[in-house]
Amino acid sequence: MATLKVLNLSTGVKIHSLLRQGLAPLCASQQARTNYVCKTALPVTQVWNFEDREELETHLRKTYSDPTHEIPLEEITGLVWPAAPGIKFDSKPPNLQEVIAVVNKARAKSAPGPKGVSYLVYKRCSDVLKKLHKILRSAWKNIKISKEWMTAEGVYIPKEQDSKGINQFRPISLFNVKGKIFFSIMASRLTKYRTENGYINTSFQKGGIPGVLGCWNMQQ
Repeated sequence: MATLKVLNLSTGVKIHSLLRQGLAPLCASQQARTNYVCKTALPVTQVWNFEDREELETHLRKTYSDPTHEIPLEEITGLVWPAAPGIKFDSKPPNLQEVIAVVNKARAKSAPGPKGVSYLVYKRCSDVLKKLHKILRSAWKNIKISKEWMTAEGVYIPKEQDSKGINQFRPISLFNVKGKIFFSIMASRLTKYRTENGYINTSFQKGGIPGVLGCWNMQQ
């Protein structure tokens, strides 16, 4: 049985977890993940049960799958290819300062992924941070990404008061912090590479650009 359990942590603070194997008690790592909370006044206290996992899987396939994804796309004409880059992409392994910058920027209460290790561990423990740096360098040099870094834990949060059906919940994905740090460094370098070579027109392309709020495009 798949169960969407809504746990009240304190007044006005709830966490909504998808437990695929019934109402199992929270283990230490799961309890750590309750740092991710939905600060809302919604009086949601129910436990929502599926008859089986098929209902959930059907919803996910219907919502996120594309039955035509294997059909080749037609060639797009009229595309203008950019000039060769004047500045090469920085392909060196991550340095310690890059790791520190990502960790310092992250919120201490940001929800951890399946492993239950939060950013706070790396913020408070410099020796652990240095060991993490070695792991990230090794992954970069060997071009080998841990499967755990590419695996997320699904959490469903209610969209409205007294949500009951699965369509009334929105999913978020919680990834392992180590992987998020690794890919944040890669994303930062890629953004720098594209902007320095003029591959992004910042007059209307705002996604992923540092210092630009996501709501900017919505306002335009």
